[in-house]
Amino acid sequence: MRYKKFAFNSRILLLSLVFLIPAVANAQNWDYEPYPYMPVDIQHLDAELKITETGEVEGDLLYRIQFLDSGIDSLVFDAPGSEIDRVVVNESGKSFQRDGTRLIIYLDEETFERGDESTLQIRYRSTPHFGLHQTARGDFFTSFLPKTTSHWLPVIDHPRVDFTTELVIIHPSGKTVLSNGRVGETGVVSVDEEMTTYVSNRPLTPGGIYFVLGSFDRIASTTDAGILDVLDESETRLFQRRSDPQIHLYAGSDIDNSREILQETAIAYTKLIEYTGRQFPFRDLHLVFFEDHFWETRNYGSGVIYLYRNGTDVHEQIRIGLIGQWFGMFHREITWSEGDAVHLLGAGLYEAIFDGEYTTYETPEPYNVFDAGMFSRWRSYLGHQAPDAFRRNLTRASKRLLEDNAKMLDWNTLATNIYNDSGHRFFERITPEPIAIEEDRVYQYRVVMEWDEVENQVGIRFEAERDYAEELVNVTVHEYTFTGHRTHELTFTGETDTIVLNVSAGVENVRLQIEERDDLKLTEEKPFEFWIYQVQNDLDPDNRKSAASGLSAYADNPDLQLALRDIMGDLDHSDVYAEILRTLAAVTGGASGTDQLFIQRTSNSYPDEVRIAAAEALANYRGNDQVISRLRNILHQTENADLRIAAIRSLDNITEPEAFKNIIEGIITRESVLYEVPLMLTLLADKGEKEAAVRFADTFLAEGFPFSIRSEILALVMQHDLSEQGWQNRLTALLNDRDPRIRYQSLQGLSNLTPEVRSEMVQRRIAEEFDERVRRALRAEI
Repeated sequence: MRYKKFAFNSRILLLSLVFLIPAVANAQNWDYEPYPYMPVDIQHLDAELKITETGEVEGDLLYRIQFLDSGIDSLVFDAPGSEIDRVVVNESGKSFQRDGTRLIIYLDEETFERGDESTLQIRYRSTPHFGLHQTARGDFFTSFLPKTTSHWLPVIDHPRVDFTTELVIIHPSGKTVLSNGRVGETGVVSVDEEMTTYVSNRPLTPGGIYFVLGSFDRIASTTDAGILDVLDESETRLFQRRSDPQIHLYAGSDIDNSREILQETAIAYTKLIEYTGRQFPFRDLHLVFFEDHFWETRNYGSGVIYLYRNGTDVHEQIRIGLIGQWFGMFHREITWSEGDAVHLLGAGLYEAIFDGEYTTYETPEPYNVFDAGMFSRWRSYLGHQAPDAFRRNLTRASKRLLEDNAKMLDWNTLATNIYNDSGHRFFERITPEPIAIEEDRVYQYRVVMEWDEVENQVGIRFEAERDYAEELVNVTVHEYTFTGHRTHELTFTGETDTIVLNVSAGVENVRLQIEERDDLKLTEEKPFEFWIYQVQNDLDPDNRKSAASGLSAYADNPDLQLALRDIMGDLDHSDVYAEILRTLAAVTGGASGTDQLFIQRTSNSYPDEVRIAAAEALANYRGNDQVISRLRNILHQTENADLRIAAIRSLDNITEPEAFKNIIEGIITRESVLYEVPLMLTLLADKGEKEAAVRFADTFLAEGFPFSIRSEILALVMQHDLSEQGWQNRLTALLNDRDPRIRYQSLQGLSNLTPEVRSEMVQRRIAEEFDERVRRALRAEI
């Protein structure tokens, strides 16, 4: 974006430039220009925005601007994709022209001097395909990636710009709309529309302006009774006056710990204010909870934090979002490419105030500069690698900046600040190393017990399944007899070790226990009699469950089935009952006449754990029509996802491909089984019905289904359909999908096209693509 001061005949020059550089205009740079020519200052925006059920935006904007230079004959705003209806400057209609992503407004013969104030009115319509996400529920929320705001709001879209706002938002009745600031006037516009006003008397940068529209409820607030009980008296005062910023949590679905989330936010909020000595930079703070992050990397705007169920730890999301209000929105980056200074300062605040684990979650370049993984990198650098002088001076620089008015930051600005204060030179930019989080090592040992009844000894052999402990491991041995219980202590070490234990003549069970170590697991194999005693008598359900599982090794024992049936009659613990059913299934092995035992236990009169085990057991009854019918009924009736999965897998085992296909076809469009669709289609393809699996799958590639399902389905189609025609038809829609992750993933399908068709499709899409991650992947296909 760049303003130009034209000499005489400026419009002719401008038109010639437009025709000379269409490719450059279409292929906009993803990042902000560091020092754009901006001879006007936007001071305030009054806007009336009408947002429809489908995410279309109609706007009537009234900007109050001030000229910073004289002799300006045109204004340039960012407005990619917007259809401009009218432009008025000081109540005088002006001509305008689109130049790629820019809106050029001609001031004609009107002249302005430095310091002159003016009004600028823009009426427009926009159907954003970038910068506005639509969830599977049909809700909308705007993006915080660079240059996204201008896709739904014509504006000078740059971090150097900020202004106060009053947004009057007209929206469908029954929907909630959220935006920056505090709610003002509300009302009914018509039977189908309502109006909600948001006012921010604190300046907002365009990249922090947002709206959320959908079926959201305010489920918790600092104005609710008892929420602030976790704070002390001085901290509670921050929220007592009506003029104080308040924190509100909104969600469109149930959140189990909503109260805890809001209290955690209030605690972190007060800690930040106490540490920084600065008040919250904006009006109120909105927390908005979504199911899916849609590949967003920065989870905050001015006075708002997006929380994602499929994101990193929610406490980390809250803390990063809160810190971002000071270092991210108030003090902010000049460009995203230079965003590391802001992120580093934020990481310094985090390390000074909070504790937390690191995350390795990262997204593709270039937007990863603001993702949680990069934030963790900076935290790790400060905590483990940075020189003491750097940490010390960064802390001082942070506190100095927090005492100042809003500043634009890049690495050089931060390094200069440190140098002027301390004389230390940190001008060379640092690239923090990826975090290497070592998985906790777990030593897994197979333990085989051999009972010598004559010598009253139990031989215990320890065999490492992979890695082994080099130190001595202490083991407590519990010996049970008909007269009582006693313990022994033994040690073992190395890859293999054998110990002989002297036991009582009346021993009925020997059980091993390792205390105070989470990195060592024992899998016991022991005599039949020991397991029977343990499953019948042990007081710990987990030990009884292990015994039930261990008995499956004795499936050939003619006494086992009767013993298990007897034990089942006295059980009152569902997990143990379920494990005995699994062992009983291994014993019966689908024998004729045993199916009813398991069918009965799939009824809803049994706990879910038992029903799941019973459904798994029915996988042994191949071709049994009654079993097939029962499993189909489970799929239609149950709300338990694990039970549905067990039923699907059992049906896969006991039906022929054609029959399984018919079952799948009859149920696949039911909403209740939506999240099991990828599994059903994968099993169908594995049975040889690849064409049918692909045909069914294409339905679930459409927008409106959750991303997790669409992504799995897309991977399945890529594996089983290599036809050029299929992919040519499919990619037409997929490359224009609203979700950038789908566009990115679908590029793998280009390999099925001829070079000519692939090149044409890539060139056509790259001219319309704004997400830089997808653009780079497209360029790699050229």
